Amino acid sequence: MFGTLVISACQEPNYQNEKVAEREIGFSESNEESDSSEYLIVLEENISITTALNNLQKYEVRVIKNLKKGRYLIELKQDPGIEQLRKDLEGSEHIKQIQTNFIYTIQ
Repeated sequence: MFGTLVISACQEPNYQNEKVAEREIGFSESNEESDSSEYLIVLEENISITTALNNLQKYEVRVIKNLKKGRYLIELKQDPGIEQLRKDLEGSEHIKQIQTNFIYTIQ
């Protein structure tokens, strides 16, 4: 019985902290489409995020979160789509990889 109480007590604050963190970072809690889109990027070694994002400034980019080890979650206010982004970054000396940030929900 004691174990059950400890587990229940520990689960509630973690869930609330995750929800608060999502709101602070700006993640949407709905599935509605928006004009902005999120992408994950991986930088080449020893490249700053400012330098890496120079090629994408026309899309009004903003960094949402530093995921460490040269990985970032970014948001583009004007989304050209992943194919156009890959063309824009083809041969880039700064960004190694870019991919759509797929958001999964439980239904």
